[in-house]
Amino acid sequence: MKFQEMEVARHYAEALLSIALEQGKADDYRKELDRAAEMLTGSEELVSFWNNRRVPSREKKALIVETLEGLGVSPKMRAFVEVVWDNERLGILPVIAERFATELDLSLRRLHAAVRSARPLPDEVAEEIRSILEDKTGWSVDVDVSEDASLIGGMVLKLGNTIIDGSLSRKVRSFRETIS
Repeated sequence: MKFQEMEVARHYAEALLSIALEQGKADDYRKELDRAAEMLTGSEELVSFWNNRRVPSREKKALIVETLEGLGVSPKMRAFVEVVWDNERLGILPVIAERFATELDLSLRRLHAAVRSARPLPDEVAEEIRSILEDKTGWSVDVDVSEDASLIGGMVLKLGNTIIDGSLSRKVRSFRETIS
């Protein structure tokens, strides 16, 4: 993606975020925008269709409106996606959605942590992890817990660009490297 397209996506995302925060519907808009981006640009065939010059633009726009109505998105979100279409920027809708999510999390001081564990984690452990991360960062933290048997034992925590690997599989790899 070109720098210019990234900047355009940022402007769209910030404009939508401003409206969403003002209306108190930021998380709803995030979900709607993610669904719209996936439904309208989620495959190469769809992108190819939108770029097909043989299909009249008004027919494509009507299909976009129909699709968005079918998804049950709000009138404001439909209007936003129509503006993106009218300005020939539908191809960057996923980037707009990603940037919107990032900017929303920053404005709400919210982080996302992913925890993979070898065995299912009890809810109280996931809650304790969330609480510790919130205390350490000063931000609210959403914790997504998943099971990964390949870890053998222990867990891996990812928070932003930081990864803390306390898995047994990492310790085994490290031991193998030490003795070879």
